[in-house]
Amino acid sequence: MSAATPSRKRKPTAAAGAAISLPRISWHSLWRRKLRLLNSLLALTTAAMLVAALAGLYRGVQRDIRRQFRIYGANLIATPPAGAYLSEAQLAATQRAAGPAVRLLGVLYAVGRARDASGQLHDIVIAGAHLTALRQMNAYWKVSESGTSANRTIADPRQATPEALPQAWLGSEAARLLGAHAGSKLTVEYGARRAEWRIAGIVNSGGSADNQIFAPLAAADKLTGLSGYTTLLAQAPAAEPMIRRARAQLQRALPLADVHFVRQIAANEGRIVLRTRGMLLASIVFILLTLALCVAAALAGQALERRREIGVFKALGSGNHEILLVFLFEHLWLGVAGGLAGYGLGSLAAFLIAEAVFQVPLWPGWTTLALSLGTSLILSTLAAVVPFGAIVKTHPAGILRGE
Repeated sequence: MSAATPSRKRKPTAAAGAAISLPRISWHSLWRRKLRLLNSLLALTTAAMLVAALAGLYRGVQRDIRRQFRIYGANLIATPPAGAYLSEAQLAATQRAAGPAVRLLGVLYAVGRARDASGQLHDIVIAGAHLTALRQMNAYWKVSESGTSANRTIADPRQATPEALPQAWLGSEAARLLGAHAGSKLTVEYGARRAEWRIAGIVNSGGSADNQIFAPLAAADKLTGLSGYTTLLAQAPAAEPMIRRARAQLQRALPLADVHFVRQIAANEGRIVLRTRGMLLASIVFILLTLALCVAAALAGQALERRREIGVFKALGSGNHEILLVFLFEHLWLGVAGGLAGYGLGSLAAFLIAEAVFQVPLWPGWTTLALSLGTSLILSTLAAVVPFGAIVKTHPAGILRGE
């Protein structure tokens, strides 16, 4: 009977140990090369910081453009069928359907006549509206009162005394034609009706508003004998998808009305946003390509300098994929640290620039964090993988002999 040979236990190889503690090995490997670690970390942080700053500024520029375009009045107009008027109840229902992001304002337009200083009648467009809301929607208007430029709101006509004249605004071109000025009285006629209004301010808009007279809605209703609105002005957030969504909501709420864009404002906003987006994206791509070459060259040079270390790994029995994993873990540590540091520095830079240039607070978002981390991780991973293919093909004996 032959004696059973005892089973020989297989000693764990260096490769197995490396596979078990790859994060630890990679961390200790990085820690032994502190100077090179700082150089690599600085390169990745710079790339992530520039991406975070540009991405944050892009968001800030878009927000500032939309904020600026909101002062240029309505970007949507709804008009009911000829002879029809929109009531206050319809306006309230439409506002609920459009949501709080869309600002609505009803206007009663009518064509009347006004007397100049010599008593001659001239045709003029009468616009009846809540003047404070009209001023807020058209914040770019310049209103001159008593010869000075002011941005004041007209007193609520409901608070006026019975003997006080309704206060109105007169367009600059109409004021020149009628010889009127801020503080003067103006006689306005509509059919057989007549009213006297006091000119509280002269409007200079650079557009059609310069030929109109703007009166409180109650005064316009009383003069014309009409009740309701002939036009609905809408101001949606200045982004093309939001404007289109608001238009669809208004059309559903007012199926018989004609809802259309204010083409000049919508087109200009879209053109500027697209140009800004293209410029910033081109800058980001160019900077990323430049930094990618720099980072890849720096990290690839470090990988080539570690050929002897790779030779030791291979001599101890480690496979190519195990050595690659060690390098990947090292570069992942660098990528995460560089991405987080770059995100913080880039967000701070974007915040300071946005405050100084656009006067808007800019807070970092999750998208910026994802871009910063993604950029850093991609660059560090490529720097680990690309040069490694040529290194692992070398025989360990040749590497250890310095060949």
